[in-house]
Amino acid sequence: MEFDCSIREIPKEETEEALSLVWWAFQEYEAPGCAEEGIDEFYKASMRMGICPGFAGMGRLFRKNWSGLLR
Repeated sequence: MEFDCSIREIPKEETEEALSLVWWAFQEYEAPGCAEEGIDEFYKASMRMGICPGFAGMGRLFRKNWSGLLR
């Protein structure tokens, strides 16, 4: 069985899609134990990360979909 999986730099035009994965994972696994203020702060911080000029993330692609991120 062959897996279509790779790790590469996240291109600027795919930053929004990659950050959607960050937000989804946070909501799924971390947010249930957080206060509303903490959830709001995480959202603001993750969105700033995506728009700051120095953002350089690496991500894992599985079958052409982002499935993990490294920072």
